[in-house]
Amino acid sequence: MFCTNCGNEISEDTKICPYCQTSIDFPSENLSSYTNGVQADKEIYAPHPNQGKYSKPLSTSSFLIMQILMLIPIINLILILIWSFSKYSNINRRSYARSILIWFIIISITLLFILLIMLLMRYPIDINVWFNDFKAFINSIPAI
Repeated sequence: MFCTNCGNEISEDTKICPYCQTSIDFPSENLSSYTNGVQADKEIYAPHPNQGKYSKPLSTSSFLIMQILMLIPIINLILILIWSFSKYSNINRRSYARSILIWFIIISITLLFILLIMLLMRYPIDINVWFNDFKAFINSIPAI
């Protein structure tokens, strides 16, 4: 059996977790295995072993600080990698970091694909050519 608060393994007859001092509210083993004519599944009451301080929701201030750190160029990439692959990171932060990492990979692959197409079409990659094309496009729009 596992503690619902900290996720540490505890004995079946424990009423208070020895690690976090939280009272354990599990149904007694003496209860019938059937409830309202349906067999009760004992696994429903067993918490996930990783449940605890790493699975608590992020507070608003934690989320705000995390967002501010994402604005710093090199630090954001380092933090995304640490939060994504660390098993000691909050599960919400880890999921957020993994989603950012997936978006980064999708955008990088898309940009590399576009660059490859431009190279194969021998389209100039000079920014001045793009600026002049954009300026010509803007000038071709009739004034209202």
